[in-house]
Amino acid sequence: MTDLDVSVYSSEQLRESRDSENYMTFINTCFGTMHTKYHCFDTPRFSNMDEFYDDFKHPGSVLAVAREPGSCDIVAMGGYRPLDDHETAELKCLCVNQQRAGEGYGGFMNGYVEKLAHDKGFRKMNSVVVRQHGNLVEFYQKLGYKKLEERLLVAGGDDMGFGNVIDISIWFMQKDITA
Repeated sequence: MTDLDVSVYSSEQLRESRDSENYMTFINTCFGTMHTKYHCFDTPRFSNMDEFYDDFKHPGSVLAVAREPGSCDIVAMGGYRPLDDHETAELKCLCVNQQRAGEGYGGFMNGYVEKLAHDKGFRKMNSVVVRQHGNLVEFYQKLGYKKLEERLLVAGGDDMGFGNVIDISIWFMQKDITA
């Protein structure tokens, strides 16, 4: 996977990029596939560009986009935003083209994003994981994330803005990225 062409966008660069709408569409498509498969949500991950930009509004946020070198097709994305404690970053929008699922792109992108965060001085990476999304919890555990907390979100509730249509469990997970 080292042959992938990875572009990294700061919050400001993301707002200025003519491809930002394509990035939002890619993320919505990836998340939409999971939403349909697991019947957890009936709305896209981002409903509009303002909502997308808001996820990366912190000036220290980044989004990394991995493309196949020959075709320039996007195969994976992931980013982070700094949290208030100045030592923790939150993983954002880690996703893989569903036609490439199971080929290691998710692990690659997670590692790439962790390295970006580590190089900026972050010591921990947080992730919010929907338990009902197949084996995602196990995927993150395999990558070294540990469960911090679990929260039940009741269908139709809007306490976290997820818009879930069934009761779901949200796992708050964290990994030490100092090594």
